Formats: sequence, C-alpha cells, structure tokens
Amino acid sequence: MKQRYHVLLCLLGVIGCLLFFPRDLSSALTFTPQALYDLTASRTGQAAAKPVPFVSSGFAGFLDENGRPQYVEKIRYGAAVSSMGIINYDSVSTKLVMRNRDGEIQVAIETRGYPFFLKERLLIISTDRLRLKEYTTDGDLLWSATFPSPVTACAAAGNRFLIGLLNGNFLYLNEAGEPLYSFTPPEGRIKVAYGAAMDAASEASLVVAGIDPQTAYLLEERNGELNSIESFPLGSDLRRNLLVSSLHGGRFAIEQEQGLLVVDRTNLRRRYFSIPGRLLSVQGHPESNLLSALSQDDSDRFVSMIGSESNYRGRLRLAGYGPGTSILWSGNRFIILVDGHVLVYRLELI
Repeated sequence: MKQRYHVLLCLLGVIGCLLFFPRDLSSALTFTPQALYDLTASRTGQAAAKPVPFVSSGFAGFLDENGRPQYVEKIRYGAAVSSMGIINYDSVSTKLVMRNRDGEIQVAIETRGYPFFLKERLLIISTDRLRLKEYTTDGDLLWSATFPSPVTACAAAGNRFLIGLLNGNFLYLNEAGEPLYSFTPPEGRIKVAYGAAMDAASEASLVVAGIDPQTAYLLEERNGELNSIESFPLGSDLRRNLLVSSLHGGRFAIEQEQGLLVVDRTNLRRRYFSIPGRLLSVQGHPESNLLSALSQDDSDRFVSMIGSESNYRGRLRLAGYGPGTSILWSGNRFIILVDGHVLVYRLELI
C-alpha cells in the first residue's frame, strides 16, 4: 500500500512540476498536463461515444476521449481490444468471450487460439501459428486459412491482409482469406519475415525480411499486379520481430537498433532518428506529422516527440518504469498509461 502511495505521489509531483514549468517542445508547441486517473478505481456511467481502447500495465479496457477510464479489466494472460469490444483470455482457452464497452457479454466463440484485432477485424491465430481465422463480432466464421510455415507478421488495410511467414515469404489475402499475391524477398542469407505494414488505402505496403543483410521492401499494387518500388538494406540486423508501423500521409516507421527509421512512399525519402533503448511503440498524431515514440533501456522508459522529419521536439524520461507502459493519441490529447495510472496531456499551439 505504501508503495502505491509513493508511486502516486511521484506521478503527482511530475504533473505539478510540468504544470508550473511546462515543457516547451518548440517555439509554438506545448504539452500541458491535464489529468491523472487511477485504472484500479471503480467507475460508473455510460460508455463513451468515442471509446479509446487500450492494453497497458496489466489492464485492458476503454477510456473516453478525454482519457478518463470507462471500463477496465485486469488481464488474465492476454487481451485483445478494439472499439468493438474486449476479449480477456487465459493461456489455454477453448472458449473466447467478447464483452462490449459496458462489460456485458457480447458473444462466446468456441475455438482454440489467441485473438487479436487488425483494423477492427477480429482474428484468431492457432497456438502453432499455422492457421488464421476471421470472425464477426457475432461469432460467425468468415474465413479460415492454413499456411505452410508459422506466421510471424500480420497487417491489414482496406480489403487486404498481409501475412509474413517464418520461411521468408509474404502472402496477400483478399477479404475472404483467399491468396492474391505472394512476395519472396531475394536478399538475405537467412530467409525470415520480420515485419509488415500497409497504408490506410492498402495501395502500398512495407515489409522487412532476411538476415545478413536485413532488408526493407516498399511494395505497391498496380493494375492487378504487385510491384517492388524500392528496397534498401537496414542498418540493424535484429534477429527478432521488428516494429513496423503505418503512419498517416503515406509514411512508414521501422524499428532500428537504438533508433527509428521513417520512410515516405510519396517521395521515397528516409529519415533516421536516434532513440534511447529499444523502440516499443510509435504513434502518429492524427492531424499533423508529429510522432511520439516509446522506448526502453535497461531500467527506464522514454517518450520522444518528433515534430517533423528533421528535428526533435522533446523527450520525457519515465525513471524506473518497466513493462506495461503504453502511449496513444485521442485527438489533441496525448495519453501515457504507466503503473496502473493514466496521465493526460493536452497539445497546444501557442
């Protein structure tokens, strides 16, 4: 109990310091502390009209657009959350129960595997990672696909799915789970698919594959064919899944060792940013080019703000915080979830 009060007092101290001494991230951009909430406190009231789903610090659920917790569950083993609902599951489950934003049971699906959401689509991957299924929120099976090698990466946009496999191949599926295209990266002494992302219109995608060298490929669908627009070796040769994200405006983010690489498909420009520790998450502001990056070194976590493709705007150190921290945007509100608490900042142009 004393430890929880100590943590809460530390967070209030950080809020107070930033409130009286705001962090000026540029001559015209300021983040102002707005609120602090406890995820473990009881909540009442109706579900938010625009819910913000989250998974963080051993909890999963929904915030309202102002960052206030609306419905929260403690994670048993894993959790999948989207605006449609939440699935809190055990390590071995034969029935997956989906609840709505009020916590009421919406549907129970009799199946084995691990659920996750891609662009509001409910997918379940088998425990051996060889089979993938899509379900409706009513529990109806839409399609099922089996792959020759374990799935290592998944992305979705529009009516397309992009699946990366352990054997190094990438498969494009239509909305019925049927194969459309395949891509086999030519580079790399060892063939492995490490990451994939698709842009919002599903016109372009970026995949990372191979070891020695590890290579990124920018792909685009044109006139019923899949074309490779550009490929380039990466500075890192990480032998694990990489964080590859799609950002608005035709940009992609690629995790690098101690850094972040931003690729713009419109002009094929690439920009590298040094980030302390290992990159955990990249979130783009919905109405600007501002990026927020969460990273971790041996003992601390950092939130870095990148105001454009050429300069930083600021960095916040979360000393002593380990697994469970997450970041997200809700309009002009930047939200940090850490140690069972929600810190809300307001983005202001002055």
